[in-house]
Amino acid sequence: MNDTGKNRLEKENRPMKRPVAETEAFREKIRQAIIEYRMFQPGDKVLVGVSGGPDSVALLHLLVEMAAGYDFVLGICHLNHDLRGAAADRDADFVAALARRIGLPLHTDKRDVRRFGRCHRLSLETAARRVRYGFFKEIVARHGFTKIALGHQMDDNAEQVLMNLLRGSGPTGLSGIPPVRDGLIVRPLIHVTRQQIMDYLDRGKHDYVIDESNTDGRHLRNRIRSELIPLLAAEYNPRIVCNLHKTARVCRSENQWIDQALDPVFDAAVVDRSTSQLAMSLSKISAHMPAVQRRLVRRAIRQVAGDLKKVSFENIEAVRRLAAAGTSWKTIDLPHRVRVQRMDRVLVFIREKRSLRDIPPARPEKKIVPFTYYYSPPGEITIVEAGIRMVSTTLERGQIPGQFHAGDPASETTAYLDLDKLAFPLMIRNRKAGDRFSPLGLGGTQSVRKFLSGREKDRRKRAFCPVMISAGRIVWIIGHGISDEVKIGPATRRGVKIEVFLAKK
Repeated sequence: MNDTGKNRLEKENRPMKRPVAETEAFREKIRQAIIEYRMFQPGDKVLVGVSGGPDSVALLHLLVEMAAGYDFVLGICHLNHDLRGAAADRDADFVAALARRIGLPLHTDKRDVRRFGRCHRLSLETAARRVRYGFFKEIVARHGFTKIALGHQMDDNAEQVLMNLLRGSGPTGLSGIPPVRDGLIVRPLIHVTRQQIMDYLDRGKHDYVIDESNTDGRHLRNRIRSELIPLLAAEYNPRIVCNLHKTARVCRSENQWIDQALDPVFDAAVVDRSTSQLAMSLSKISAHMPAVQRRLVRRAIRQVAGDLKKVSFENIEAVRRLAAAGTSWKTIDLPHRVRVQRMDRVLVFIREKRSLRDIPPARPEKKIVPFTYYYSPPGEITIVEAGIRMVSTTLERGQIPGQFHAGDPASETTAYLDLDKLAFPLMIRNRKAGDRFSPLGLGGTQSVRKFLSGREKDRRKRAFCPVMISAGRIVWIIGHGISDEVKIGPATRRGVKIEVFLAKK
């Protein structure tokens, strides 16, 4: 029996035609979805993806009926995935005949999906989706379409929610199929069921074709459609499809609200970004609850990788553990060639161009981030970039330790300075090329670079050493030495004690 014969037989076994009012009620549900999600704008040029199956054929006829009222023009596209031999060719012929009968332009092509999947190490389903959407976007770019209309409906959404639930998805996965994606892809049938679509086709005597691969039990989605959902409907809840769809709508709207609330939090945590790399402050990440941390990590991965497919809950948790680790440098590898590096106080997400197996982790030179702070003792200040916290107290003459009247040098963690020789606010910044100061007890000036080279062997630590400036003069190379110009002496009336600690992570 050929496909058309099968279609007619299925139609004969379905209930008798319902009144014309049913068709108008059906159209009204489509209109409500279009309005709710603002799918179309006047003057849109809409490309309709038509496989030849019931959903896409119904979508095409509905949009043709509504085109004048919504002031858009239509075109049809069809991709032969080269997976089903003669059956796929018959589907292509059916769509071509349908396009001629309706009088709309048809954009069609044939692509080797199996080969694409092998070359990119993808499952057949994933390869087909990528090739198909890539083809759609090619046609959009070439012919100036502004929207792509696809035939996903309520049952598809319920199946997607169940499939994601079985895979352990969170709220994003439970949001199901988005009615609108990226302002380009729209799904006007999202609020109607498969049965309502079949009834509409029956009333209008519209032909369609059946894709036998949709009944292949090797695919999880097909088993959910033909086995799990009928079982749940028969034994637990006859409204299971509607309820799963409702759950998806609730999750989607709440996710949209959470994402908007997350925007300023994410922007505050990002310290540097480019097309393939993004750096975030560890202190800003750790300041939030785990739920917020997970969303920050997910958004960072999405921005460098493009999507979150194959990124699991375990991957997200591994990044959170990396952020909380005590080590100053460590890396983990994620799907999509994404490598996450912890470097001192920053978490860096990098999308590599080659396989991570070919790029062994290498500890990079730490990038010097320019910083400037202003500070007036007494009180506390944290220098985030240097990873230090300073606490100061003012001292009257009787409170100053006796040995400092002789001008003893400061220790690595504490400095005593003559308060009356300082001008406020003090500036704290990176050291710069050409910086000079008057080291305690040397009776002249010396370059900060030369001064540090004799005291700090680690070149990276020298590069990040902050200096304190008063009235344009360096008065303290923090953690290494004070200037002779501000030392405590016999004539000192007031002093300031400044202690240096590691900043809290």
